[in-house]
Amino acid sequence: IHMQKHDEFSETSSSEFQRRYKGQWAYETRRFGDNIPEEYRVVTRHEPFVAVAATVRGCNTLEDSLLAMVQGEKMEGENQLACDFLPPTDDGKDQRCNGLRRDVLNKLPDMLMIHLKRFEYDVQTYQMAKVKEKFVFPMKINMWRYTREGCEEADRKQEEREELQVEEASGEASGEAEAAVGEAKAGGETEADGEAKAATEDHVVAAEGTEKKEEKKNVEEEGGEESGESKEEGAAEQHGDYDYELVGVIVHDGATEQSGHYYSYAREPQE
Repeated sequence: IHMQKHDEFSETSSSEFQRRYKGQWAYETRRFGDNIPEEYRVVTRHEPFVAVAATVRGCNTLEDSLLAMVQGEKMEGENQLACDFLPPTDDGKDQRCNGLRRDVLNKLPDMLMIHLKRFEYDVQTYQMAKVKEKFVFPMKINMWRYTREGCEEADRKQEEREELQVEEASGEASGEAEAAVGEAKAGGETEADGEAKAATEDHVVAAEGTEKKEEKKNVEEEGGEESGESKEEGAAEQHGDYDYELVGVIVHDGATEQSGHYYSYAREPQE
């Protein structure tokens, strides 16, 4: 798939070819834990590319494939990351921590080539087999979400949602405790009454935080609720520099990697 930045049609000399097509990956390793020094929390390695390889199997669309790529792999349990920069454990082994490894786009070229991974190694036949699943790609796409900055923005929004969920859960628990106090008062002072009062006191701070959060949420929602689709459109407009248009497709017609032929579709530049 051959994508080009919107309104970027122009002739290029051979000397500019690599520059126009060359982008850069950022391979991130993120470590989680209060004992991780700041300089080791995010370790990034950069590497150039001239084409983005998009997984086809298990992904219905190009957007699904790109999103799966940038979400990365959680390193937990037996796959925890080694922390050789920390003091070893009592048995002399490296300390380990939970983490995340992901590939994000650090720099995008003017001309973006996307390679669909239509061939995979078949462990039963010991040959490369073609993936024939349906795969949809758009005429236009905004690549902001798959960049380093876009992923960091998504991480911040996810943290805010999780904090809000915790505060809402605390507020519900506070309400239940207050209800229990009311019931206990109606039936006389009991041991349950004392426990309910204590639970209420424990949740006062959380309840106040939830009320403030709700007030902020109500203010943001004044003037009507905005649909998820309109929010996505607004985000795309905000990052218009990351818009790409489809200008060409190379198609493989054949059952195996060693057979068949290729043909292409290309859009002529508009003057």
